[in-house]
Amino acid sequence: MFKNKHVISALIITPLLAIIAYFSVDYLVSEQPKPALVGGHYELAQLPNCRYASGQCGLKNGNFKLVVTGAAEEGDLSLQIESVFPLEEAFASIAINPSDVPGPVPMRSVSDDGKTWAVNLTTLLPEDKYLRIAVMAESAVYYAETKMPFLNYETSFKKDFRPVN
Repeated sequence: MFKNKHVISALIITPLLAIIAYFSVDYLVSEQPKPALVGGHYELAQLPNCRYASGQCGLKNGNFKLVVTGAAEEGDLSLQIESVFPLEEAFASIAINPSDVPGPVPMRSVSDDGKTWAVNLTTLLPEDKYLRIAVMAESAVYYAETKMPFLNYETSFKKDFRPVN
């Protein structure tokens, strides 16, 4: 069977044609990224570190990225947002259920370049609630909603860890 030159050439060419077709269809059919429009509203996707006790939550849409960090102590929640781009405004709110509509609290800029914003909120057991963030950059609004298990930062090292000599 493998002595026929047509069978051998078909076994070599077929996978190559399949790979070329795969990338060609992706190039022709895939949606091309578009720049954010002035006055547009864009939802930020949660990165995987938002679901775990990682200490921070990444939110992203295209090349626009926010990193949310926070600390909760006795009913007070301190949130900080770091952005890749300078922000014009930033708001945060905490909801008990996804259907709640709490009023947003304005955040304040803590850096001269407008890339770092912070706010102090009052809440009990923030891990069970939803964090809503809305920011404005270059007259476009970016928003996200996420649960807050990332506030409980856990290290992977055990307390009784002893290095090997």
